[in-house]
This record gives sequence, C-alpha cells and structure tokens, in this order.
Amino acid sequence: MRLNSIFIRAILITAGLMAIPCANSYAQSVTEGKAESVVFRGSDKKLDIKVVRDSDGVGMKLVVNGSVAASTGDGSMRRAYYPFLMASRVEKTLLVGIGSGAPVFAALNASSASVSVVVESRDLIKAAEQMPGDNFGVLKDRRVTYTVEAPSTWIAKAKGPYDVIMAGHANRATLADRALLTQKSFQSYRGLLKETGVFAQWLNLSSLDTEDLKKIIATFSSVFPHVYIWGGDMNPVNSWIMLAGMNQPMVLNPEILSARLKTLDPNRDITEADNVYSFLSFYVCDGDEIKPLLESAPVISKPGDIPFKGGFTEEESMSRSADNFLLLGIYRNPIISKLVASEPVKEKMSDYFKARSFILNGRKVGIAGSAQEEIGLYDKAMTLAPEDPHLALSYLAIGLAYYRSGILDRAADLLEKAKKITPDRPQIRFYLGKTYEKMGWSAKANMEFNALRELTPDYMERVNIPTGRAPSAPVN
Repeated sequence: MRLNSIFIRAILITAGLMAIPCANSYAQSVTEGKAESVVFRGSDKKLDIKVVRDSDGVGMKLVVNGSVAASTGDGSMRRAYYPFLMASRVEKTLLVGIGSGAPVFAALNASSASVSVVVESRDLIKAAEQMPGDNFGVLKDRRVTYTVEAPSTWIAKAKGPYDVIMAGHANRATLADRALLTQKSFQSYRGLLKETGVFAQWLNLSSLDTEDLKKIIATFSSVFPHVYIWGGDMNPVNSWIMLAGMNQPMVLNPEILSARLKTLDPNRDITEADNVYSFLSFYVCDGDEIKPLLESAPVISKPGDIPFKGGFTEEESMSRSADNFLLLGIYRNPIISKLVASEPVKEKMSDYFKARSFILNGRKVGIAGSAQEEIGLYDKAMTLAPEDPHLALSYLAIGLAYYRSGILDRAADLLEKAKKITPDRPQIRFYLGKTYEKMGWSAKANMEFNALRELTPDYMERVNIPTGRAPSAPVN
C-alpha cells in the first residue's frame, strides 16, 4: 500500500498537531476552513515582525521579513533546552535572539542566576510576549536583562564569561543574521565562553543550501577545538541542527542527564523528557567525524560569503531541508564514546542508536511516499527501543496520514501502536478516538475520549475540529 508522496509531504510540513502547543513537528493535521491570523505586528521600520496564530487556533509563529523565525511547540522547546542539559553547570547565560521566549524559560529552569538577552529590535521582545505557551510568562523575571542592539556589534565588545551561550540562526533575511555566522563572530563567542561552557548555534536546514551549510560548519570548526552536532528534530522537511562548540571534550553522564530530564514534562517541555536514551539519540556526530564533508568548504570571513537568498517557496524550503537532513544522516555515529556509563547502559544506548537509524530511514522513505516500507522500519525500531517516545510520534504521523485519507483500519492499527508506547500522550488518544468514531465503534471511541479527559480535561474544548476531511490520497 502506497500513500501519495505529495500528501505525505503535506502531513510533514507544518509545525504541530492541531490541538497541542507542544506537539512533535513531524506529525500534524490539516485543519480546513480556517486561516492564520496576525495577533501582533511590530512597528520597526527595518524589520517586518509579526506573530501569527496557526489555523489550528493554538500554535503560533514569529515571522521576520517573511520567514518563520520561531514557532511554538516541541521543536522550539527542544532547541531551548538542549544546551542547558549538556552544560556541566549554569550560572550565567547569554541568549542572542529570543524567538518565542522558550530559551529564557529554559535558562531559568536550569537555575541560571542571570540571563542576558540581545535582540536587534524591541519588537522581538514584544512578539515573544505574545507566545506565553513557550515562555510561561517569565520574560519579565528580575534575573533577565535585555539589550537592544545589532548582536554582531554587541558581542564584539561584550564581556563574559558565560556558562551557556545560545544563538539561533532563523533566516538570512537580515544582514545581522549573516554577520553572526562569520569566523570573527564565532571567535567573539568563544572569547565570551567559560572554559567549561557550551556555545550552541542553531541552524534551520530549510533556509540553507548544502554548500552554505558546509561553510558554516567548517567556519565553526575552525574556531572551537571541540565541535558536536545534534539534531533538533526528526522532521526531514522542516529540520534544525545544533552546533555545540566547547573548549573541553564533551563528557556526558546519563544518570545526571536523566535526573535533569525528569524535572521536565514530556507533554509540555520536550517529548524525550522521561527517556534519556531518546535524548541522546539526537546526537549526530563530532567535528572529526564530519571532516570529510568539509574538506573543500571555505571559512566565512564576511557576511557576503553567504549571500542573501530570500523568497524560497515552500517546496524549495522542504527540498533544502530534506537534502541537508539526509546528508548529515550519513555521518551519524553513536554517542557511546562520549558517555560515562556502565556497560548495560552503553549496550542499551547502542540499541537506541540502531532503532533511531530505523526511524530516520523510515522518515526518509516516508517523504518518497513509501508508506508500507516506512511502517516496516518503525516496526524494526520497536524491537530495539520499544519505549522511545519518538517512535510513538512516528507511528502517529503516518497513522494520521491514513486517517486523513480515510483508510481507517490502518490508521487505528498504527495509532494503537503509538498508544502502546506512550499511553499518556493526549494527541494519540484523541486521534485514536476520532478514528474509532469514524469507524462507528462508539464504545472504543468513548473509552479513548474518557482517557483523554482524565489526562487533559480541556483538550477536547481546545481542538479546532476540521470542517471536512482532507482529499483522499491515491492508494496503490
């Protein structure tokens, strides 16, 4: 059985399940009959800044000069939390950019005594205030200070040192974005970093040509003695990576990481909050392992070395992201050598690495429309890492595609698999209930809806139910 690839890509592209502000970015539903609405528009003459509420009525996006600079949900929270989970300690934080405000919340949640935020426009702060679902209203906390200035100018004269510095490259629509990707800027960042600190540079793969991506990684690697690449999600057509630069080799203790993760909520913060192996499975490789890719890549000495290429169509952005996602996948390596752990823990981590490989390969064949092969790869992952919440979300994503195309028996089977892995995830119970409802199985539907009400009492009220079903996808 084969779902049409364009339909699958439509399922892949948007940033969240329609009823949950913290949903995985790979799985989503197509809400019909509702348009996005602008809830904030900045007054800055140099930047076109606005906050848009998604058609689902819950998710929100920060749009700068026509490009999405941040969005609410699981992907945004992951990009906020990851550097703090990796840092040995966090007392002083520098954030270059604010996005949805999630990084501010993550820094304070990591017990940072001070959080310095540098933004190009005050309207970016006002925009973040419109997205409390990610920042939980902490933007005016007394530990947070703001500087409104071109970040590239500010970092050249700033004084550190900081435990964690995080910069988010959202798009190339402003000169300030590109100026922060030069060798000189990375040297400034390193000069502000504590000896034991972490500098995190997030990159949106949908806005970068592969050659430009290689230039950025090569430039980053020319400055930091220890470089580690982490994935920001598992969505091939809307993907991010984090470049982590350190002065000392990265050494992670799964027990310490697990304790930190347990302070988070898998339904509010990040999906892998209750599974350290899932968190560690987002690791891609270190700087030495990716060197073969960078051999011919020059360093970036001035912003113009990455020319502005605006006006990407949605299809072009999807294609760029998928190309970069698949390229980086070639260099994936187990994180085991970076762990201080017992042999049983390392063995389980090895199983998770193999399982995540099956999931990633499933995503790869999924964007080509080979649904049956995709499901088979997820089933293989299930034998190795049956507790991985991202496997549940993978089953959810393709189950949603079958649900939308009216193939309800297949949808129910896949959603049941997802429920078996993470029975407490509201959106799985919701769509399984909706599937049973459409099949005419009222008793089973009510069982799922009752369980959903116990998990999240107001969930059903917050959902924008589509007015009709999406067009059926051709089935071979």
